[in-house]
Amino acid sequence: MQRALDFLQEHNEVALATACNNKPELRVFQIMKQEGVRLYFATSPKKAVWQQLQDNPNIELLASADRISVRCKGAVS
Repeated sequence: MQRALDFLQEHNEVALATACNNKPELRVFQIMKQEGVRLYFATSPKKAVWQQLQDNPNIELLASADRISVRCKGAVS
């Protein structure tokens, strides 16, 4: 787990997947802050992604570099 967290600290651009009407939507985000296993992102209530996260807080993210990838699932709050 620590190797994955270290990788995310060094590679903070991730593809973040949400759902809209039961269909996946993928976009690039930057991890703004990391505290332990918590990752922080920023968005705006004016964006579609914000509403998608209100409707369904489950996400998946992927970071990849140099033929290494880290994939995480979780819920946002």
